[in-house]
Amino acid sequence: MDDIRFKLQSTIDEIVKIINQDSMLSVFAWKKEDGFDYLRVTDLKSGFIIFEIIPGREIQFDNNSTRVGSIEIDSGSKKLRHIVIHKQGNDELTIEIPDGLDLQSFIQKEVLMASSQ
Repeated sequence: MDDIRFKLQSTIDEIVKIINQDSMLSVFAWKKEDGFDYLRVTDLKSGFIIFEIIPGREIQFDNNSTRVGSIEIDSGSKKLRHIVIHKQGNDELTIEIPDGLDLQSFIQKEVLMASSQ
């Protein structure tokens, strides 16, 4: 497993752990593509899918771009949210989470927003 794939998968694994802390949520794989599970998060009370987690590598079209992967959070709203993996000059991989939040706070916020729709 290369470094980018490992970083994407370990971030997804961490997201699943965060979701599994909430007894009212369930997460399951519904599709596999490019070696990654595409996940759906459901509200156990209503049975509705509240969002999908869609990982993927990114092709760098711009030589100045450091973006090499992303995890899309799709709650069905018009605004998709992305956790972005960047590769720095020294090959270090970093994660950019929207709104400057840590991963747990971001996922909890997304669950709350998606549940209230």
